[in-house]
Amino acid sequence: MIRGADWLVDGASALARRLSVSELMIGLTIVALGTSLPELIVSILAGYRDANEMILGNIVGSNLMNTLLILGVTALIAPIPFERGTVLREIPFSLLASVVVWILVNDLFFEGVSPGQLGRIDGLMLLAFFLVFLAYLVAIAGKDEIESDGLDLPMGKSLLLLAGGLIALPLGGEFVVRGAVGMAESLGVSQKMIGLTIVAAGTSLPELVTCVAAARKGRAALAVGNIIGSNISNLLLVLGVSAGLQSIPFDPVMNLDLALMVASALALLSFMFIDRQGSRIRLALGGFSLDKAEGLLFIGAYTVYLVYTILRA
Repeated sequence: MIRGADWLVDGASALARRLSVSELMIGLTIVALGTSLPELIVSILAGYRDANEMILGNIVGSNLMNTLLILGVTALIAPIPFERGTVLREIPFSLLASVVVWILVNDLFFEGVSPGQLGRIDGLMLLAFFLVFLAYLVAIAGKDEIESDGLDLPMGKSLLLLAGGLIALPLGGEFVVRGAVGMAESLGVSQKMIGLTIVAAGTSLPELVTCVAAARKGRAALAVGNIIGSNISNLLLVLGVSAGLQSIPFDPVMNLDLALMVASALALLSFMFIDRQGSRIRLALGGFSLDKAEGLLFIGAYTVYLVYTILRA
C-alpha cells in the first residue's frame, strides 16, 4: 500500500503535467476515486454479507479520519496550502454532502418514519448529487491554474505508475480490513463499532499514505484534492451505490457521529479564514492554509472521538 501511494502520486503528478491540468483536478478525480475504492468494495461486500450496519459506520468513520486525522498528520509534515476555488467551492460542497446525508438518514425526525434508513430513492438522490459534482469538475477543468512543475515522465510510464497505485492501494487496504474485521469479530465487537473504527481506519489507509507521500514530495494540491474528493465520493458515490443495492439501516445513536462529521467539515472551512497565529479573522480571500497548530487540533479532536467511540461500545 505504501509503495502504491508513491506510484499513485508520481503517476498522477506526471499525468497532470502531460494533460496540462492542475494537480488539484487530478486529486479530486482520479486519485480521490482510486483511494475511495476500498470504501466502495467493503460497502458492497458488506451489503451482500448482510452486514449493512457496517456500511454507514464505515463511511462516517472514514470521512472523520480523512478530515481530522489525515489532514492533521499531513499538516504536521508541512503546512497545507489551499487554493481559493477549493475553499469557496469544493469544501462547501463536501459540507453540503454531509448535511444531505444527515437529513436523509433521519427519516424518523423529519418524516415520522421509523426506523431511519437510507433507501433506494435516497441512494438515487445521492448519485444524482454526485453527477452534479462531476459535471461541475468538467466545467471548471479548463479554468484551473495549471501547475507545470510535476514530474516529467512519458505518458506510458505515467499511466503505468497510476494504474499500479490504483491496484496496489485498494488491494493492500482489503488485506488490512479482512484481518482487522476477523480479529474484531472474534472479540464479539458490533458491526457498527467495527465500521466506525477498524474498517474506517483500514479503508482510509490509502488516503493516509497517499497524502503523506504527496506532502513529502511537495505535492500539496494532490493531498488536498485527494481528501476533499474522497470525502465527497464516499458520501455520494459509495453510499449512493450501496443504498441503491440494498437499504442501509440507521441507528439514531450515530447522530453524534454525523454531527461531528458535519462539524469537522465546517471547522476545516472556518480554519481557512483564520490566520496562522489564530489571532484574527482574514479580511481578504487568499493565503488559505492548514498549519501545524490547526493540524494538532484536528488530531486531538479525532483522538477524543476515538476514545469516546471505544468507551461507548
